[in-house]
Amino acid sequence: MRRKPGIATKNHAKTKIDLWLRVSKMRILRVIISSVSGFCGGVERAVAFAISAAKQCRGKTYIDGALVHNWRVMDSLKSAGVKLLGEDDLEHATPLDCIVIRAHGISKARRAQLEYHFKSVIDGTCPHIAKITQMVERAANGNRPVLIIGNRSHPEVLALASAAAIGKCFAVNSMEEIHSLPRDLSEILVISQSTIGEEFFASLAGEIAKIFPGAEIQNTICGSSIGRQRAIVGLQKSGAQAIVVVGGRHSNNTATLVAAAKATTLPVFPVETVSDLFHLPLKKFSAMGVASGASTDGASIAEVVSYLAQLK
Repeated sequence: MRRKPGIATKNHAKTKIDLWLRVSKMRILRVIISSVSGFCGGVERAVAFAISAAKQCRGKTYIDGALVHNWRVMDSLKSAGVKLLGEDDLEHATPLDCIVIRAHGISKARRAQLEYHFKSVIDGTCPHIAKITQMVERAANGNRPVLIIGNRSHPEVLALASAAAIGKCFAVNSMEEIHSLPRDLSEILVISQSTIGEEFFASLAGEIAKIFPGAEIQNTICGSSIGRQRAIVGLQKSGAQAIVVVGGRHSNNTATLVAAAKATTLPVFPVETVSDLFHLPLKKFSAMGVASGASTDGASIAEVVSYLAQLK
């Protein structure tokens, strides 16, 4: 029996419409990667030193504390033969062993202790932090007080403070702490922890300048940290509806990025690994920005981007 004219065409058109409706509902999430991501130069250098030492050292290779605040990086170093130094290890070090100083730097007293026990001490201190340390040392030579804007318990701040004149170093992390400083300080050198936020530094430095008009204020936030913070704004301008920040939970520079992301008022999801994303409500977004801390490895970033890219 012959079909009536137009029936096949009508059914075919309906099929095309149904297919279009199904496809239109399957949107692929767009992923926008920060223009500054992965290891910063200082972290890359310290990690390379540790891996190279593990290959070349005839004894054991140690690091004095977490080389960087990223457990995945630390696990990879362990797999490469690098061991975290314990106090028992310090006492039993042999002439064949070597030790790598962490990227954050260490205090003068700790450095002297390591040099006493180890014949091979490899300095993995970030070059930028080394420059800040030299500034503090020059201030100490002039018996000038030093004011560090940053977290007083952070390894970097502790290392910088050890280079200052005894009793003449102060660390502040809030307006209240600034107002509790002795008022008789003069010729102060003001510096910053290298990974704090630009706006945070500016606000505290401005208050310090009001109370101590003669203070020499030096913004010593590193270029990588500044670039990462500013790139967060770029994610929003590129159309990101939410931001994932990849990095260690104990990483100060990652925490600074999270704060910068929250300042955009977009939803922010801090994660250490891709598994942290599995139960988050991400499918409601059509575009997601991805930023990372300075100690975040490329593999962790790639896994997060890959997972987001396949969301529908």
